[in-house]
Amino acid sequence: MPLIANKAFQLQIAKDNLTAVILPSKNESAAVPSVEVLEQEIKAAGISPLADLSVHLEAYLEEIGKGSTVKPLVVARGTPPEHDKPGRIENLVKPDDEFDENDKVSTQSHYERSSVVQVQPEQALLRLISPVDGKDGVDVCGKPIARKLASKPEVKLGPNVRRSEDLVVADCLGVFEYENSRVSVREQLDIPGNVDFSVGNVDYQGDIQIGGNILDLFEVSSKGSVTVHGVIEAAVVDVESDLIVNGGIAGKDKGIVRVGGNVSAKYISNANLTVAGNVSAHKTIMQAELVCEGRITSDHASLVGGTVRALGGIIIKELGSDANVPTTVEIGIEPKLAELCPAVAAKVDACIAKSQKIKQMVDPLLANLKRLSPEQKEKATELSFQAEELIDTCRDDLEQLCELIERTQERSKPEITVQGVLYPGVTIRFPRVEVTITEPLKGPIRIAPEVKALSWHVFATEVNSEHSVNLVARPDGQDHWDTMDRMLEARKQLS
Repeated sequence: MPLIANKAFQLQIAKDNLTAVILPSKNESAAVPSVEVLEQEIKAAGISPLADLSVHLEAYLEEIGKGSTVKPLVVARGTPPEHDKPGRIENLVKPDDEFDENDKVSTQSHYERSSVVQVQPEQALLRLISPVDGKDGVDVCGKPIARKLASKPEVKLGPNVRRSEDLVVADCLGVFEYENSRVSVREQLDIPGNVDFSVGNVDYQGDIQIGGNILDLFEVSSKGSVTVHGVIEAAVVDVESDLIVNGGIAGKDKGIVRVGGNVSAKYISNANLTVAGNVSAHKTIMQAELVCEGRITSDHASLVGGTVRALGGIIIKELGSDANVPTTVEIGIEPKLAELCPAVAAKVDACIAKSQKIKQMVDPLLANLKRLSPEQKEKATELSFQAEELIDTCRDDLEQLCELIERTQERSKPEITVQGVLYPGVTIRFPRVEVTITEPLKGPIRIAPEVKALSWHVFATEVNSEHSVNLVARPDGQDHWDTMDRMLEARKQLS
């Protein structure tokens, strides 16, 4: 771009319009203008020159006059725009494991790793951070250069979440999900495959649905119910509500299952189960250590080996096997009572004995209060209070024991119904009496204890005909039954 008639200089503006320079033209015959003329020409071209341009032009022309090779001279600078800083979404939910694959010294077990991100009601999940405004720029001609504007971050709200100002908040307990700008909280935890190293141990406060198996040594804990479409292997499973296992429970003598509700499974094998509700097995219960506070109902299943305790009774197709596999079932018995009764009885007996000893000393004194000095009256009264305090110290323990006894009696149904065959080798233990089967008994039969002539007997009764057989029974060898009766009587006396 020639500036003056003699075309001694050219003006060049950068493509971004932020820099303007002059440089000598190749027209050697053109006369070099003065600083004032050159400065006027620059301004006439619409350029907003530098504040001290004349000083720079004077030095520049001086160098040209000396014949020196000079570079282009910057005569104007614009101001670049400051673009908006984009908004962003901050994830406020961190995975529980934070496991570093490269941490060679980490003490965290691979089993403890968990891919489940659990959130609580009212927990903040995301923070939407607004863009930061920038500034428009100015080019060398003084014209504005627009900054790039940033849009506000957007998020799609799925189920069980809501906006609260700049936060996304959970409405309920559940599993946090955030993908493709969509956030939600799922109340039920769905694990499509196995509980293995890809998932880690699971500790969830709601319902869990597992599409595969729970593999050896993994742990699953739920405050709700758990449905397993595969098999529970030698794992540890804690469920506060119901457990449904479409496959089976194959504990390999190491699996532990604790359930606060009911259990339904295709089979139970070599596992340790404690169940507060009822148990239903569709094929077999084999070599299991099973404690059931409800009833075991498996009309089409066999129970073979192990020790099975059912407070509410058992209905089974076959009990034992034709190989005479040792099998023990305890019916209508609360195992805690055998341990708790002697301990509470010892405490109650000691308190009562000590209280009675004090009363033997105090009662004669209290009968003759007029003959006692003030000091003796005070001492007698103090000893009387001590006797009452001794009784009070054991009354709470006694009350808790008696309440457990009464709850047990309400739920207890000491009865077994065998639809098919009851095989030899089976020991059936009822409260106070037990029997070991020595000959096969064909069902459907009902086995239950009964008191006759002040002694306990066990009868096998044909369900269809009501014909009964008195089986050879014996005392169960437990001495806590009499203690239990005595504690119930003690509560009456101490109330």
